[in-house]
Amino acid sequence: MDDVATSVEQIERFRLLPKSVQWEIINHLDKIPIGTGRRSSIYNTIMLESPYALQFFGLSDYLNYEDELILEKKLRVTKAFPDSTKKAQTWIDFKAEKDWLYYYGKIADKSPIEFALDYYADVSDIDNSMNLIQHGIQRGVELPPETRTKEYKSVLVDEKILEDFLEKHLDTLEKGLILIGRQYPTLTGPIDLLAKDAKGNYVVVELKKGRASDRVIGQTLRYVAHIKENLAIRKTVRAIIVGRMIDNKLIMASRAYDIHLHLYEFDYKVNFKRIL
Repeated sequence: MDDVATSVEQIERFRLLPKSVQWEIINHLDKIPIGTGRRSSIYNTIMLESPYALQFFGLSDYLNYEDELILEKKLRVTKAFPDSTKKAQTWIDFKAEKDWLYYYGKIADKSPIEFALDYYADVSDIDNSMNLIQHGIQRGVELPPETRTKEYKSVLVDEKILEDFLEKHLDTLEKGLILIGRQYPTLTGPIDLLAKDAKGNYVVVELKKGRASDRVIGQTLRYVAHIKENLAIRKTVRAIIVGRMIDNKLIMASRAYDIHLHLYEFDYKVNFKRIL
């Protein structure tokens, strides 16, 4: 599983290359001898073995392929790995292929329902979160304590409203910020908002979404590292964490890491003026 992220990133980079450059690489690999007979070169060996690999992965309930194209958009809805009790099995409605690939094989430390709730919180999917909580209660599944509080849905709604707002008005958070993508898919998980600042630096914007401070810091650092390695090589990558309440744990944790990180609190102020 450790090789999946690297392999997928390399495949994606290859697909973004011009066709002429792709064929240069293929021709180069086809000229590198590794043996005799049909498997005489690296490229030829890959082509001969790929049908077996596709058939092997296609035996799983979690992978599919057509015309030798693995996955594509067939992973929008897929089944999570079951734990030891069938009552905790569930389906996860993944929003992007990279989200599925990131979570694939990482289900052992939590029940599928807990894993699904984490994912839905990450992508601000309130409907699926509430439906899954109700589903878990009906099945008698032990759910994370915070999901049973009255405030849980309120926190998700507030963060969803904030994310909707920032998507259209990101410069209110910081002048000069330009949005690149919302729920930006990466093989380290979906980034809430990925932007560039006035100097052209990448900026990872994460919403706290009621998550534990350690988890938010961990995710943010992971996203920053991913952007540094894949989009902003040898360039500065900044991070911003926004929450309804920034606690001391998050402040102390942010000071411990040598990255460009800023913390913001937000509130809602709504005024009504009667005109009739």
